[in-house]
Amino acid sequence: MPPSAILFAMLSGVSAATWTICLKLGATKINAALGAMVIAAVALVVNSVAMVTWRAHGHAMVLTPDAFWL
Repeated sequence: MPPSAILFAMLSGVSAATWTICLKLGATKINAALGAMVIAAVALVVNSVAMVTWRAHGHAMVLTPDAFWL
């Protein structure tokens, strides 16, 4: 397994743990719609940064119609 895959797996685990802890701590203090909006906005930013970083390192970003609808 390439080192980048291991790093990605570790970051995924840390992200899931952090999200779970924050969800437990803040679930009773905020509106559900606001929480969903914040989570979606953060996910958009993180994924956009990851995509731009990968693109800057020469990885091809291919978007087919099937992938778009999936």
